[in-house]
Amino acid sequence: MIALFPSTYIHIGGDECPKIRWKACKYCQKRIRDNKLKDEQQLQSYFIHRIEKYLNSKGRQIIGWDEILEGGLAPNATVMSWRGTAGGIAAAKLGHNVVMTPGNIVYFDQAQGNSIQEPLTINGYSPLQKVYAYNPTPSNLTPQQQQRIIGVQATAWTEYMATPQKVEYMVLPRLYALSEIAWTLPSRKDYTNFLEERLPVHLARLDSSGTVYRVPKVIGLSDTTLIGGRFSFTLKSSVKGGKIYYTIDGYTPGETDYLYDKPIQIFVPEGERRVLQAVVITPGGKRSVVTKTILNNELPLAPVAARPLAKGLNYYLVPNKEFRVTAEIDTLQASEKGVTSKIDLSKFSGKGRTYGAVFTGYINIAKDGTYIFSILSDDGSALWIDGQLVLDNDQKHFAYERPSAVRLLKGFHKIEIRYFQAGGSSQLKVYMKMQGNAKEEIPAGALFH
Repeated sequence: MIALFPSTYIHIGGDECPKIRWKACKYCQKRIRDNKLKDEQQLQSYFIHRIEKYLNSKGRQIIGWDEILEGGLAPNATVMSWRGTAGGIAAAKLGHNVVMTPGNIVYFDQAQGNSIQEPLTINGYSPLQKVYAYNPTPSNLTPQQQQRIIGVQATAWTEYMATPQKVEYMVLPRLYALSEIAWTLPSRKDYTNFLEERLPVHLARLDSSGTVYRVPKVIGLSDTTLIGGRFSFTLKSSVKGGKIYYTIDGYTPGETDYLYDKPIQIFVPEGERRVLQAVVITPGGKRSVVTKTILNNELPLAPVAARPLAKGLNYYLVPNKEFRVTAEIDTLQASEKGVTSKIDLSKFSGKGRTYGAVFTGYINIAKDGTYIFSILSDDGSALWIDGQLVLDNDQKHFAYERPSAVRLLKGFHKIEIRYFQAGGSSQLKVYMKMQGNAKEEIPAGALFH
């Protein structure tokens, strides 16, 4: 390696090394005894120190993933913090140089949108806005310690990228966000200007060159539910020269539908709803994902007359079955049922890789108003209130949060949450807030059966 590359740094890896093998290895245990080491953690530190000493003797410096902190870090090592930011912060406080590359933010092998509409990726969700908002210099470090943060890196592992075109799609346009968090002072960053003014110009250049990239969704709409009777939407194309097509009849928009050329005015009669969908189509023929906004002018849902008897929700578990949508979960096939004080998956841990779960009961609404619910789930989920589908985050997908809004009158309302786990990671969190208030998980005190 030294003969091939003139670089100052030699990356030694050092990540994801399970110590359980070392505990059973007679050679590892002999090395621990011979060097009077305490345990396997110190054995790793012994190796890091040894390779650093060798590379330093050749005029080189080591750099490695944050696991090289375990057991004690070599004197001159530089750390790449990938398991979040804690490793980088710890290394900086110890006086080591750090490159920030947290996997939950700047790993470009993760999906850029809802995985239902994206190519197959590894688990994870890191959209453009999340990348742009990242500050690689932690504020809880002193000014001197912050000087130890010498850079930021995005990573694009290619297990799920079989072609160069897919690599381009996964990297672009997040690469532009990375450049700004690396080279622009946080005080000068402006996401709105970046998204609406500067990025569309760069993407138009990519479009004209035939480069593959992900077209950001139309600017001015989001996947949510809005409450009211009159709406006005000013939209912008995410690519300079791109055209926006939209529908209000529930059909997927395309070139044969309405072409956006001025702000859209929509009137929804009382008691009805409309579905506004829009797509960006670039000069080169590339398409964004479709954005769907539900415009709801239905009357507020009235509380039920019956009063529930006790706190908590009923739950039903249907294990060892594979589901495609939550409607397939049949509570009559439940192998386990009971009462839970909160909506989570902890009680189902270890009860199968695939299952369906249903929570039923009542939610106590403190006062009349518009309430915004959202579900963060991996995989499919749905929320029903008083027999009405309020929030649809269904189908098999990675962790993704979807919001919706509904008018509710004060009192008890029937509630049903459906969820299925399709293998791999599992997650379910249900949030609510009244307009103007902070979002929170539905409090246990509001749930009854």
